[in-house]
Amino acid sequence: MDEVRASEEYAADASDLKPKELDLAKQFVQAIADEFRPQEFTDHYRAGLEALLAAKELVPQRATTATPTARAAPKDIMDALKQSLAKIQESKKDAARKPAAKAAPRRTKRRAS
Repeated sequence: MDEVRASEEYAADASDLKPKELDLAKQFVQAIADEFRPQEFTDHYRAGLEALLAAKELVPQRATTATPTARAAPKDIMDALKQSLAKIQESKKDAARKPAAKAAPRRTKRRAS
């Protein structure tokens, strides 16, 4: 949304205003109108942000003890995929070579007669 809007959005239908009301409104605007002096206004958000940044500069920075391990990025995504598939196939071959564990004998329930 734009912060600056076209003046047409604020146009009012002056046909239902009485001339005395319009004159009174004009006098009110002229009475409160004054020269704009930006030095009288303070940007509280900016002042707070600047204070926060200044305070942060005073605090000594602590070094982190745990450094994240960097993973080498694959040079080619297809090479990385081929390597991954090769590892999976190799692990399947290793699993097929190992003898299967003997299954425990199954117990059957006897029916009560």
